[in-house]
Parts: sequence; structure tokens; C-alpha cells
Amino acid sequence: MTTETKRDLHADLAICSAATSGGWYLNVANDEHCGAFYADDGSIVMDFGAAPNAYDQVCGDAPSPEDAVFIAEARTGWPHAIERAINAERWLLALVEALERGDIAQTRLSSGTDYVVYCAKKAVGRW
Repeated sequence: MTTETKRDLHADLAICSAATSGGWYLNVANDEHCGAFYADDGSIVMDFGAAPNAYDQVCGDAPSPEDAVFIAEARTGWPHAIERAINAERWLLALVEALERGDIAQTRLSSGTDYVVYCAKKAVGRW
């Protein structure tokens, strides 16, 4: 049996918003163990090894190329995915409420799924 932890998407989005804004990119120095993640504005988000100087070694070795892509892409991808999930939940809740109020007819004789989708969008203000 697995136990699933339900995430608080609004709290997750707040974490993303609190991080350094914009996209991040990895710049690795000549030695693959030195480099940094930079924000779009050029500020250093996280460094490893000797960037920006030999006395500023805070994170250890460089991440693997796969981990670096994940870190950089998560900065902009995760907030986007969370916002889509929040909007989908909001839309689904509005749809269920419209069905419960009877704003959308549930009959076998309705003119098909296009009609139901049209009514759903109209009921939740998306049409």
C-alpha cells in the first residue's frame, strides 16, 4: 500500500515565486568541477567550485548535465505546471458545481459531448 501526500499547490507556487526570478542557466568553467547557476540578470544563484572566486566554494562539485537541466528548467517549468494545475482544479470545481446546480443537463439525449463542453464553458464563464 502506498501513501500519497497531497501537495499544497498554492504553497508550492509561493516557494517558486520567492526564488530568484527569471530563467536560470548553468555556466561551467574550464574545470568541470567549477561553475555557477546564473539568473537572467547575470546574478549568481548558486555556485560550486571557484566561481566567482577561489574563496567562495559553497556547493561542491558541479551537478551532472541531467541534473543541471532539471534545475534550470524547474525554475520556470514548475511554476507554469502549478498554475495550470490550480486553474484545472478551479475549472473542474466550477464544472461540478454547475452540474450540481443543474445548469448543465445530463441526459442521454443531449447532442453529444460538444454540447456538454459548450454548456460547461458557458457555466464557468469561459465562453
